[in-house]
Amino acid sequence: MSKLLRKVKRAYWKKPTWLPVGEVPATAITDLPNKESSLSFWRVATPMENDMAVLALAVNASNFDNLDIYEVDENIILAAGIKIVDTLGETAYTSANPLHVSLEELTTRSIDSLCKQIISNGKIVRYQERDLISRAKDNKSYFDLSRLKEGILSKL
Repeated sequence: MSKLLRKVKRAYWKKPTWLPVGEVPATAITDLPNKESSLSFWRVATPMENDMAVLALAVNASNFDNLDIYEVDENIILAAGIKIVDTLGETAYTSANPLHVSLEELTTRSIDSLCKQIISNGKIVRYQERDLISRAKDNKSYFDLSRLKEGILSKL
């Protein structure tokens, strides 16, 4: 069974006490900026693939920082009628790039459905900065160093 992963901002997904059941805070929608009605995700089926995807997201940033990753069972997204398409990632961790997928042909209704799935069926996992730096150092030979931003490269 595969999971889908996406970098999120945990604070945007907190449920305020006033939020009615079945609703999503408006801040959550701003955490899902889409490009041409599609969203970037990573499909992972094993712990090793999970680590690869998380590291790809970490080294794609401007600096190492704590990283919040949303995880959900792929079948939940498919059951919501959301189209998933294999698309090659564009990170410096080139070995991980084939794990990338796009959620495509998104509408306001499917974005609303996705937000509700994140709130009710997924989980957000926090990865610590120091652990990410350690993992990146261990895997440095797999990176296209020319694609790393200075804030990341300086810590390797």
